[in-house]
Amino acid sequence: MAADSPFQNLDRERLIHPPDAIAAFIRHLGLRNYHGEEKRSKPRRQVAVPIIVQPLDESMQLCGKAFRALTRDISTEGIGFLHTRSIDTRMAAVEIENPQMPDQPKMQILVEIRRCNPLPSAL
Repeated sequence: MAADSPFQNLDRERLIHPPDAIAAFIRHLGLRNYHGEEKRSKPRRQVAVPIIVQPLDESMQLCGKAFRALTRDISTEGIGFLHTRSIDTRMAAVEIENPQMPDQPKMQILVEIRRCNPLPSAL
């Protein structure tokens, strides 16, 4: 499912956030603790909110179409999300909105793709 990209005028500075800013954003989401095997060094929280993902090339330029995905979990060092397409790039920009505070600006985050696994066909 394609999405209009909110990253047409990509501002790389806007994608970089100190861990404290990300932690504050996560706290405002009001999330549950994550249950499962922990692979991150920082604790993650379960959350299911829609996001927009924009693949980026090695030069941090837009690469392909943005698409919608659904978060699975988030921490100050990572975000897990579910989607229906593979990501062939190492980097992406993600836009996430706090559904508890829709009047607040959406956060755009630069992410490194570490794993991309297909969903089981039963889903």
